[in-house]
Amino acid sequence: MDRRSLIISIFLLFLYISLVPVLTSSQTATQTSSDTSFIPLNFTPVSLSVMNGNLLVASNNEVYQYQGGNLTPFLHVNNIQEIASSAQGVYVENSSGLYYYQQGVLTPLHVMAGKLFFDNFTGSLYATCGYDVYVFQGSKMVQNFSVYESFGYVTFNSKEAIVDSQNGFAIYYYNGSFHCTIDYQDALCAMTFYGNKFVAGSFDPIGVFVFNNINVLYDKVIPVIYLDQLSEYNMSLVCTNVLPQYMLVHNGLIYTGSSRGIAVINTNDSQVVYYSPSPAYSMVEYHGKVYVATNGGIMVLNVKPLPIFYVTLVREGGPQSVFFTVNGSMKEMSFSCTIPLEEGVYNFTFFNDTDYHAENSTMIVRVDYNTTFTVNYVGVPEVLYINLPQGVKGDVYVNGTEYQADGLTKIILPYGVYDLKVEAGGEEFKYTVFLTDDTVITPNVHITSSVNVNTSSTSGVPSTQTVSSVTSSNSFTFIAIVAVFVVALVMILLIYRASRK
Repeated sequence: MDRRSLIISIFLLFLYISLVPVLTSSQTATQTSSDTSFIPLNFTPVSLSVMNGNLLVASNNEVYQYQGGNLTPFLHVNNIQEIASSAQGVYVENSSGLYYYQQGVLTPLHVMAGKLFFDNFTGSLYATCGYDVYVFQGSKMVQNFSVYESFGYVTFNSKEAIVDSQNGFAIYYYNGSFHCTIDYQDALCAMTFYGNKFVAGSFDPIGVFVFNNINVLYDKVIPVIYLDQLSEYNMSLVCTNVLPQYMLVHNGLIYTGSSRGIAVINTNDSQVVYYSPSPAYSMVEYHGKVYVATNGGIMVLNVKPLPIFYVTLVREGGPQSVFFTVNGSMKEMSFSCTIPLEEGVYNFTFFNDTDYHAENSTMIVRVDYNTTFTVNYVGVPEVLYINLPQGVKGDVYVNGTEYQADGLTKIILPYGVYDLKVEAGGEEFKYTVFLTDDTVITPNVHITSSVNVNTSSTSGVPSTQTVSSVTSSNSFTFIAIVAVFVVALVMILLIYRASRK
């Protein structure tokens, strides 16, 4: 190898060593925050369930039992769509209807179900199909009812079952009573309880609503909750790429999945801490991890929260309260607020008010320590016109800042209150201007020239009119010269006519 080749090789090696940390840094958060593995299968699993500590994996035509890394055939049923299980048996939904399998016997239940939800509090299966909800214990139907405009999602607490509805959250208490908490609030996705919180999926906008105060769920019927009302009910919205069709809680995190992917949410800071575009067809908790049926196999997840840091925002200027989002999650701030966030990179977006806007509407913040930053709000730009008579120049001072004025002068300023001083024509004029709209200031400048100024003030651009009223000394001189010329011309004509006679 010649000397030139050696130098080039050393340079390329140095460049590679320098770039490796940069190229891999973007993956660090995902790698350090999750324990992920994949179980490859020679078929696409359509549904997962757990029975007596064993994982059941369903293909289109077979239910397998997964143990020690091996699949053992457990139950053969054609055209399987979904499975669910109790301690005693397995519920299987296929293209013909719902079946219950126990001790080698497959019993038809004579209902068509679209989704299956098992209630671990009562040992009951809730099978939904459109507006209809069927409740089974073993192979016996113990209850059925209808929920108007439901997509058939159900979740459970120790005292009730909650069914989604376009009329709100339909709560069916185990004692037989009923309650609807929010009138005409679309709740048409998966739901779950999480400690003292309630989490409900949303399809528009896509994400999850977090009820930080679970008592709101049991309030009397309240009107539709719009995004700008979330703070009134101590709620937050976490926007995701995933329409929540499956949802469960594991190690304090919310796992959601659908055909659009998998997202893991930390409700402490309302942030998505993990995302995968892999489609999810089913989701269960098994052996301390979350197993997700995806195309080609089973994804095994155990996402671990990153360290929490506190970001304090201080508002300068602007209205009494402002709205902003953190990675799409809507929040409200008055004069200041403190947000707990996991270590990572966050996009802060601040919304404009009617009369104010943030100087920096979008900020990308790397959070790896407790920090405070200020958000400056300034008024929406308005136009201040200084209307001086034509030909008059002057000096204008706005809160001490000097501007030169000549005739009609335009100054662009933010919405707000200003101290204004105008010096023109040897006079001084002072004003206090509340600049909420385009404003015209016309100082009453006294002039002795031939200009007669229309000093009316309007909200638009003022107009000026000039009228000649007084002759100047230059005009008299010009007229005298003309008169002398005319007299001389007349005398010449008279002399010429006399000489011809």
